[in-house]
Amino acid sequence: MQVKGRFFVLGWGAVFLAVAGTIALRQYHAFTTMGEVAILADSVKAIRSVHGDLTGTLAGMQSPELLVPRAESLGLRQPTEGEQVPLSLPAR
Repeated sequence: MQVKGRFFVLGWGAVFLAVAGTIALRQYHAFTTMGEVAILADSVKAIRSVHGDLTGTLAGMQSPELLVPRAESLGLRQPTEGEQVPLSLPAR
């Protein structure tokens, strides 16, 4: 049986439409994913900014000049030499 020209063209047209549809669907999903990644990148940037601000604030709050008067106002005192116990972490 010999395939006539019109069926040959129809077959290749169907293959072309299937491939073009697959590419269009893939592109659609890529653009959707790209939008989600952009939103997540903005969220990460905002979180890093807040983290930097909080790290700076925390570093400023840990200075002994600020901690000692606050501890004394709460009724705490500096430990004596005999009360200090050095702690060591076990090796991993």
